[in-house]
Amino acid sequence: MRSRAQHVTEWHMLLTECGATMAAAWTFDTTDPAAVQLVITAKPLPVPWTMSRALLRDGLCAHRLSPAGEGDIQLHTRMGVLGNAQPDLRGVRRPILVIDLAPPGHHVRLFMEALIAQSFLRRTYGVVTEGRERNIMVQQVAAAVDWFQQVQS
Repeated sequence: MRSRAQHVTEWHMLLTECGATMAAAWTFDTTDPAAVQLVITAKPLPVPWTMSRALLRDGLCAHRLSPAGEGDIQLHTRMGVLGNAQPDLRGVRRPILVIDLAPPGHHVRLFMEALIAQSFLRRTYGVVTEGRERNIMVQQVAAAVDWFQQVQS
């Protein structure tokens, strides 16, 4: 029996180094429980960046001395102020998630409230508990092998 895929999505705004904003969404799908995606709404098509949940968790760790990640995606948290239209929050230092993306030949640095990413990550762990990713993937592979063998016979 196959379990139904579950999804978690959290929309928010990213801030670029030059101060521009862009809509983005964190997404999680139980068919790939070890990964999350940051989907940036760019024109003409959205741009998805896939990373492990562990990388997001490590990037949100305020006690890290260096960014989490070694490849095209690096994350770290720092205290700072993001542009905020709410008068009571202007100038308030808060945890900010810094997202460095390095597509071939480029580098993009984006910022977002770390609390938004933490909330999203917590919601994904509510769907698939940390450490269960491997068991789910093994079950999915076993189900696919069973299905394939039934089709072949």
